[in-house]
Amino acid sequence: MGKVARANEPVNQKQVFEQLGIGILGEIKSPGTLEGGDVAWLNETTLAVGHTYRTNYEGIEQLRSLLKPLNVDVIVAEMPHYN
Repeated sequence: MGKVARANEPVNQKQVFEQLGIGILGEIKSPGTLEGGDVAWLNETTLAVGHTYRTNYEGIEQLRSLLKPLNVDVIVAEMPHYN
């Protein structure tokens, strides 16, 4: 997660997914960051990811690597934001 206040969410989500038997493709590892609010499916094989202060290029590249075997294209959108 890009925000420090949300740093524990992935661990908690992973525990819940495992308890429910929901498969996990992989995880984004530091220094990569990626937040779900910056990600949107455009269709079944195209994912748009906003490059923001919460989602960095390292996180986007890790996501791209996870999705490549599934033939999913990742499109990066540079998002404007105030510092």
